[in-house]
Amino acid sequence: FLASIFSLFCLNAFAEDVKVHSYTVKGVIKQLPSAGDQKAQLLIKHEEIPAYVGEDGEVVGMHAMTMPFFFFFNLDLSVFKVGDCINFNFDSWWGSKPGDKVTSMTKIDCES
Repeated sequence: FLASIFSLFCLNAFAEDVKVHSYTVKGVIKQLPSAGDQKAQLLIKHEEIPAYVGEDGEVVGMHAMTMPFFFFFNLDLSVFKVGDCINFNFDSWWGSKPGDKVTSMTKIDCES
Protein backbone atom coordinates (compact mmCIF):
# COMPACT_ATOMS: atom_id res chain seq x y z
CA PHE A 1 0.00 0.00 0.00
CA LEU A 2 2.74 2.48 0.94
CA ALA A 3 4.64 1.56 -2.20
CA SER A 4 1.56 2.45 -4.28
CA ILE A 5 1.23 5.83 -2.61
CA PHE A 6 4.94 6.49 -3.07
CA SER A 7 4.70 5.55 -6.76
CA LEU A 8 1.79 7.92 -7.29
CA PHE A 9 3.65 10.70 -5.50
CA CYS A 10 6.74 10.18 -7.68
CA LEU A 11 4.71 10.13 -10.87
CA ASN A 12 2.92 13.34 -9.93
CA ALA A 13 6.09 15.02 -8.69
CA PHE A 14 7.80 14.54 -12.05
CA ALA A 15 4.77 14.90 -14.31
CA GLU A 16 4.98 17.78 -16.75
CA ASP A 17 2.71 19.30 -19.28
CA VAL A 18 4.60 18.21 -22.41
CA LYS A 19 3.25 19.32 -25.78
CA VAL A 20 3.90 16.87 -28.60
CA HIS A 21 4.16 18.12 -32.18
CA SER A 22 3.91 15.77 -35.18
CA TYR A 23 5.56 16.24 -38.55
CA THR A 24 5.54 14.48 -41.94
CA VAL A 25 8.87 14.82 -43.71
CA LYS A 26 10.84 13.39 -46.64
CA GLY A 27 14.30 12.03 -46.02
CA VAL A 28 17.02 9.52 -46.83
CA ILE A 29 18.11 6.76 -44.46
CA LYS A 30 21.80 7.22 -43.62
CA GLN A 31 22.15 4.53 -40.94
CA LEU A 32 19.96 1.75 -39.60
CA PRO A 33 20.26 0.54 -36.02
CA SER A 34 21.66 -2.85 -35.10
CA ALA A 35 18.97 -5.48 -34.63
CA GLY A 36 17.80 -5.78 -31.05
CA ASP A 37 19.60 -2.66 -29.80
CA GLN A 38 17.02 -1.05 -27.50
CA LYS A 39 18.95 2.25 -27.37
CA ALA A 40 19.69 2.44 -31.07
CA GLN A 41 18.71 5.35 -33.23
CA LEU A 42 17.88 5.73 -36.88
CA LEU A 43 20.00 8.28 -38.76
CA ILE A 44 18.00 10.23 -41.36
CA LYS A 45 18.94 13.14 -43.63
CA HIS A 46 15.70 15.13 -43.77
CA GLU A 47 14.40 18.09 -45.71
CA GLU A 48 13.78 21.52 -44.20
CA ILE A 49 10.85 21.65 -41.74
CA PRO A 50 9.51 25.23 -41.90
CA ALA A 51 6.74 24.63 -39.33
CA TYR A 52 8.98 23.06 -36.65
CA VAL A 53 8.03 24.29 -33.17
CA GLY A 54 10.84 25.09 -30.75
CA GLU A 55 11.11 24.70 -27.00
CA ASP A 56 9.32 28.00 -26.31
CA GLY A 57 6.27 26.88 -28.33
CA GLU A 58 7.02 29.23 -31.22
CA VAL A 59 7.48 28.17 -34.84
CA VAL A 60 11.22 28.38 -35.46
CA GLY A 61 11.67 26.01 -38.40
CA MET A 62 14.45 23.51 -38.79
CA HIS A 63 17.09 23.45 -41.52
CA ALA A 64 17.59 20.35 -43.63
CA MET A 65 20.08 18.15 -41.78
CA THR A 66 21.12 14.65 -40.85
CA MET A 67 20.00 13.73 -37.36
CA PRO A 68 19.36 10.71 -35.13
CA PHE A 69 15.82 9.65 -34.29
CA PHE A 70 14.48 7.19 -31.80
CA PHE A 71 11.72 5.03 -33.25
CA PHE A 72 8.80 2.94 -32.08
CA PHE A 73 10.01 -0.64 -31.72
CA ASN A 74 6.96 -1.98 -33.56
CA LEU A 75 8.26 -0.21 -36.67
CA ASP A 76 9.51 -2.90 -39.09
CA LEU A 77 12.90 -1.63 -40.22
CA SER A 78 13.79 -4.89 -41.98
CA VAL A 79 12.17 -3.63 -45.21
CA PHE A 80 14.48 -0.59 -45.37
CA LYS A 81 18.11 -0.17 -46.33
CA VAL A 82 20.64 2.65 -46.17
CA GLY A 83 20.03 5.04 -49.07
CA ASP A 84 16.26 4.48 -49.21
CA CYS A 85 14.22 7.63 -49.76
CA ILE A 86 11.38 7.78 -47.29
CA ASN A 87 8.37 9.73 -46.20
CA PHE A 88 8.26 9.56 -42.41
CA ASN A 89 6.22 10.84 -39.51
CA PHE A 90 7.81 11.79 -36.24
CA ASP A 91 6.74 13.24 -32.94
CA SER A 92 8.82 15.90 -31.23
CA TRP A 93 8.51 17.11 -27.65
CA TRP A 94 10.28 19.38 -25.18
CA GLY A 95 10.55 19.13 -21.40
CA SER A 96 13.04 17.61 -19.00
CA LYS A 97 13.59 14.77 -21.51
CA PRO A 98 13.14 16.27 -25.00
CA GLY A 99 13.15 13.96 -27.97
CA ASP A 100 12.11 13.04 -31.46
CA LYS A 101 10.61 9.64 -32.30
CA VAL A 102 9.74 8.22 -35.73
CA THR A 103 6.22 6.80 -35.65
CA SER A 104 5.94 5.54 -39.26
CA MET A 105 7.95 5.33 -42.48
CA THR A 106 7.25 4.44 -46.09
CA LYS A 107 9.61 4.12 -49.04
CA ILE A 108 9.15 6.68 -51.81
CA ASP A 109 10.71 7.31 -55.21
CA CYS A 110 13.82 9.43 -54.70
CA GLU A 111 12.70 11.70 -57.52
CA SER A 112 9.43 12.72 -55.79
